[in-house]
Amino acid sequence: MIPNFEKIIPSCDLSFRYYIRKDREFPFYWHHHNEYELTAIYGGRGQRFVGDNIGNYNGIDLVLIGPNLPHTWQSSRAGTSDVNEACVIQFDERFAGDMIWNNPEFKTVSLLLNKSNAGICFRGQVRNEVVGRMLAMENEKNFNKLLSLLEILERLGCCDEKEVLSVKIFEKNSNTQQNSRIDKVLQYINQHYSEEINLAEVAGSIHMSDSALSRFFKRTTGKNFIDYLNEMRINSACSMLIETDMNISEICFRSGFQGIANFNRRFRQIKKVCPKEFRRQFFKAGSKFH
Repeated sequence: MIPNFEKIIPSCDLSFRYYIRKDREFPFYWHHHNEYELTAIYGGRGQRFVGDNIGNYNGIDLVLIGPNLPHTWQSSRAGTSDVNEACVIQFDERFAGDMIWNNPEFKTVSLLLNKSNAGICFRGQVRNEVVGRMLAMENEKNFNKLLSLLEILERLGCCDEKEVLSVKIFEKNSNTQQNSRIDKVLQYINQHYSEEINLAEVAGSIHMSDSALSRFFKRTTGKNFIDYLNEMRINSACSMLIETDMNISEICFRSGFQGIANFNRRFRQIKKVCPKEFRRQFFKAGSKFH
């Protein structure tokens, strides 16, 4: 995917940017920036897009994103009164001077940052502790905020329960025409994936033939058009399995599939389990946190 470039304006009295975000909705905004970003979601549910990875979040989600790695969080469309809440820290590689890169005491941190170019998702008790520590930073003095951030990065560097998210490493693309075209396609899919999508109509909107769009989409995103569409639909289905009591047949059609057999086959292909088992595993795992 080709992301929008976001210019991060640093704080005048901090070497990094720290803020709390609370909104009724986190809209889909596919973007990248030159800074590292540590995002903690601690309220709401929806989908997380990092590089070529699409995942679901529900409650706590903690991800470290490297420079120029495209990403967005999109809150659920399902009827919910949840407030979406996030704590975000953004910093460039110079925020602590050369200390992180040149001193052996920071080897764990430097290795962590080097691995973040593909995005890292953290789990388990370390994740919960770090999210709490990030929230506590809101009331700290600036010097203590810096110390807290360094300690958080050290803690995450030692965390064993983590997952690298993106297979493909994305680079900044300055082709404005190409960016505009793929942005239109991705926006269309994001808005209409639950409907029957006509490839010819999408191709016509960017003045391409069906075959040219298929090649362009594969070259630009690294995925086939239909594979990406199915992944969007399956992750929408996962959200409904988690968030609602709808039966699987209804979820199948609401997520954009036209038949239950194809839905089950695609779901198992992407998630490695059937929809019924996915729902059972999620609620079994979720009960451990209560």
